[in-house]
Amino acid sequence: MLPDFIKQENTAAVSCRNSFAGMLGEDYHFEVKNGTTPTDVRSLFYYEPERTLLISHAGSNRVHILNLETGKLRWFDHHGTSVRSVRAKNDLIVTGSWDGSIGLTSFESLRLLHRMTEKSMGRCPDAIFSPENDFAYSFTYDTDKDPLYTSNNVRQWNNSNGTLEKVLYLPGEHLNRRRCGSCEVFGNNLYVVSDTGRITIYDSRSWNLVAEESCPELLTTLCIIPSLNNLAVGSTEGSIFLCDLNTLKIKNKYYAHRDSLNQFFIHPANPEIMISAGFDGIVNIWRLPEFELAGSVNTNGERLWSVAVVNNMLVTGGECGDILIYDINKLNEPKLKGTLVISDKSYSYISEEKKSFYASDLSSISVKRDNDGILITNKFSEYLLTTTSDFNTLRKLFRKDDQENSTKGVNGNGLYQLG
Repeated sequence: MLPDFIKQENTAAVSCRNSFAGMLGEDYHFEVKNGTTPTDVRSLFYYEPERTLLISHAGSNRVHILNLETGKLRWFDHHGTSVRSVRAKNDLIVTGSWDGSIGLTSFESLRLLHRMTEKSMGRCPDAIFSPENDFAYSFTYDTDKDPLYTSNNVRQWNNSNGTLEKVLYLPGEHLNRRRCGSCEVFGNNLYVVSDTGRITIYDSRSWNLVAEESCPELLTTLCIIPSLNNLAVGSTEGSIFLCDLNTLKIKNKYYAHRDSLNQFFIHPANPEIMISAGFDGIVNIWRLPEFELAGSVNTNGERLWSVAVVNNMLVTGGECGDILIYDINKLNEPKLKGTLVISDKSYSYISEEKKSFYASDLSSISVKRDNDGILITNKFSEYLLTTTSDFNTLRKLFRKDDQENSTKGVNGNGLYQLG
C-alpha cells in the first residue's frame, strides 16, 4: 500500500504555469478516454467522518473508497460478484452482494472481518447497521435458492462474531416482477418494505409484528422522517406514500417520479429537505413538512440507482457509469459542476466546461480541439495534461468553506489497493 503523496510547489510558479497553460489551451478541452468508464454505479455512500465516498458498480465485485480531502483511492474485492449496497459507520463497512452474502470490512485496514451468509440466502440488495452498530441486517431474495419460498427475508447478524441471530420471514407473496425492497432500524423498531407491496414494523428485540400496511404498488425503498413522525415509502411506479411512523396508516400519496423511485433520504445537514431519485433520471428536492418541490436535477434520462449529498454537492450514480456532481446550494437552481469517473484502479474528474481536470492516471485523459473534436497527441497535449491536472479542482467542490488550498494535491502515487 502506498502512502498519501502531497506535492509542495511554489504558489507563484504554479499560478504562472497554470495561467500559461490555460491561455494556450483556450481552443482545447479534456475528455475521459472511451473504455475507462466502468458499468453502472449501483451504490453511493458518503462517510462524513472520513470525508470519503464509497462506490460500487454493476458487473464488478470491487468497492472503491475515495477520500475527497486527500485524494487517496483504495478498494477491496471481498465478494464474488456485484455489490448492490454499501454503507459505513464507526470504522466498519457493510456490503450486500448479489453473491448471497453480506460482508463486514474494517474501514481503516480494508480487511474482511466477517462474511455473513447461509445456504438458503439469496441476492442481497440492502444491508444496514443497527443504531448501536452491534448488529447488521440483510434484506434478501431467498427464492433465488428455493422456489418454495414465496417471500423476501430479513436476517440479523452479530457484528462481533459474524453469527446469524435471527431470520424474519416477511408476510405476503412477492410478485415475480422487478425484485426490490429495503429495511431500516429506528429506535427499537425494524421497518421493512418489499415487492409484496407490504410495509411492516417489527420490534427489533422480540421481532414481534408491531404494525402492517398494504400498498397497491411494489415498494422499493423507505425514508424515516423523525421530525414529522412519518415514514415515506417509494414504489416502482415512482410514487411516495407518506405513512404514520407508528401505525403505518397512509396519510397521503405523491406522484414523485415517472419511473421506479430507487432512493430517498433526508438531507444530512437540513432535516427540512428530502431528496429522491429514480429511473426517470430525475433527482427531486422536497421541502418539508409541506412536501413542496423546491428543485430538481435532470440527468437527461440516465436511470439513477443511488445519490448522496456531500455538503452542498449532490452526487449521482446510475447506469451510464459516470458520477455527476451538482451544486445544490440554491435548491431551485442546481448547477452541474463536473463528472467523476471511477475506473478499475484510478479515477478522474473533469469540470463541466471541460477546461480543468484531475486524473490519478493521465493516460486516461485525452485532449481534443474545441471546433472539430480532433484528438491532439503532440507534445503540446502532453504539456497541457501535466500542467493542468490539479486535485484542487475536485477537492474545492466538497470543502465546507470556499478557502482554496495552496498545495497541488496528490498524484497517481496516492493509490493503493487491498484485494
